[in-house]
Amino acid sequence: MTPSSSAAWGSELASAHRADLERVEIGELGEVALATVGGRFGARLIDTVAVAAPAAIAATLIRPGDGVLAVLLIAAVGIVYDTALVATRGSTPGKSLLRLSVVDAETGADPGRLSAGLRAVGHWTLPGAAAIVAYGLLGLLLPDSLASAGAFAAGLLAVVSPLFDERCRRGLADRVAGTVVMLHPRI
Repeated sequence: MTPSSSAAWGSELASAHRADLERVEIGELGEVALATVGGRFGARLIDTVAVAAPAAIAATLIRPGDGVLAVLLIAAVGIVYDTALVATRGSTPGKSLLRLSVVDAETGADPGRLSAGLRAVGHWTLPGAAAIVAYGLLGLLLPDSLASAGAFAAGLLAVVSPLFDERCRRGLADRVAGTVVMLHPRI
C-alpha cells in the first residue's frame, strides 16, 4: 500500500466525494480513496447501535441489572457480527450505508475470516481492555474519579487511533488485521 498524489483517481469517486481525500495504491485495485475518520466513526456508531441495542435487551431479559453480562454479550455479538459481515461482504451495514469497504491492505482482496476476526476482536474489545488496564493501574495511585477519567481517556485513544495514522488512517485493529477501510469504488 503506497500513498499517491495523482489527481486522476476515478470519475465515480470524484463526482460523489471530495477531491481532497487521501488516496493510496492497494494491490490490484490500484489507486483508491481512503475512508474519512468521520465516515469510519459514523459507520462504527451505526453498527454499535445495531449490535448493542438488541444485545442489551437480551441481557436484561436473561439477567436484569447485570451490567457485566450486558457488556460481555454486546462484545460477543459485535465480534460475530463484524467478523461474519466483513469476511463475506467486506462491509457491515453501517459501512455499506456510508459507502465504505474493508480490504486487505496489500492485495485489495476481501479480508477473509482470520483478518476480519482479528479486526473485530480489536474493535469490540480493545477500547474496553485499555480502559480496564488504565483504571487498574491508575487506581493504585490516584483517587477513583481521576482513575476513571484516565480509563475513559485510554479507551478513547483506542477508538480514535486512526487519527494518529495520517497516511493511511488505519486504526490499531486495522494494523493488527492487515486491513484498510476505503471508500467503495462503485458508488
